[in-house]
Amino acid sequence: SNSPEESWKSIIQEYELTGENVVQYRLPNNQQSMIERKFSVKSFPNYMLIDKEGHIVNSSAMPPMQTEDAANQILELLK
Repeated sequence: SNSPEESWKSIIQEYELTGENVVQYRLPNNQQSMIERKFSVKSFPNYMLIDKEGHIVNSSAMPPMQTEDAANQILELLK
C-alpha cells in the first residue's frame, strides 16, 4: 500500500492480477489507510467476495490461483 508505484505495478504483473473483473486503484495514502482499516486488510494482495447487493461476504477469499477453492467459495455464494 505504501510501496513505490513501480513495485505496485510489478506485483500486479507477477501475480497476474489483471482481467475483465479485476480492479486496482492507487489511492492517496490517507484514503488507502482508511480503506485498509474499514475492510480489515492485513496483507496484499487481498481478495474479497462481494454479493450482488454490494455486501462483502468474505473479506479474505481464496486467491484466484487456487482455482478449485475459489470456485467453491463463489458457488457457495450463488446458492
